[in-house]
Amino acid sequence: MTPIARLMETSRQYLGSPRERQLEARLTRNRSERIAAQKLRKDVFATELPFNSLAFQTLDEDEFDDHCRHLIVIDHACDQIVGTYRILDPDAARRIGRYYSEGEFDLTPLAGIRDGLLELGRSCVHPDYRDGTVIRMLWSALGLLLQDSPARYVIGCPSVSAADGGHLAAALYRSLSRRHLCEPAWQVSPRQRLAYESLYAECDPVVPPLFKGYLRAGARLMGEPHCDSEFGTIDFLMMLPVSDASGRYARKFLGAEKVRQDEAALA
Repeated sequence: MTPIARLMETSRQYLGSPRERQLEARLTRNRSERIAAQKLRKDVFATELPFNSLAFQTLDEDEFDDHCRHLIVIDHACDQIVGTYRILDPDAARRIGRYYSEGEFDLTPLAGIRDGLLELGRSCVHPDYRDGTVIRMLWSALGLLLQDSPARYVIGCPSVSAADGGHLAAALYRSLSRRHLCEPAWQVSPRQRLAYESLYAECDPVVPPLFKGYLRAGARLMGEPHCDSEFGTIDFLMMLPVSDASGRYARKFLGAEKVRQDEAALA
């Protein structure tokens, strides 16, 4: 059975506090599951990003959703989707004609590897489930998917709120760019640049969990951040070589040896 088939048919379940939970991570199987994931995205983004345009919409949806695969985490104890991630692979990006991140960044420096890019987006976890388990399950499921993908690089745009005027984003960029900025030839340009030079920037800002996930996997910061006025966020483009994601990150989050054993048992 292929890794994608396993994501469609099998699950990893956890029981834990604050109450008994039965969590399963897999790809959506039908339209109703995708709509439930879009509803979760809308509820979270409209509440936590108050300057965006989602407040009067039923779902968070756009033209990319029909072309993406959607990872979800379901809590079967309450029959509710509590986490989601959407994935745009190279073939789908060719069909639609662009990556979502191209609306925010000029990806011309990545033209030579464009056909090997897999894009992550719309990461979302229900506020009652933010103990780390759900995001780890999403990344573990992503790791299984990457085993069956021709993609060579993963790109994504973790973000921070712009509600403070961009001060946290400025501090975060200055901190991350000292240690994690990619080589100059690959650096991309934001469509709407953050003028971070004029903003207060503390020396060591708290790095948000999603950024930590990318960095621990070996991702690089691909340039200056973009100001997203639609969502009221400041977005950072990150890129991770799949060789890293399926290597040391797999050992940490997938339990790669167990994955190999499971594959052998199912063969």
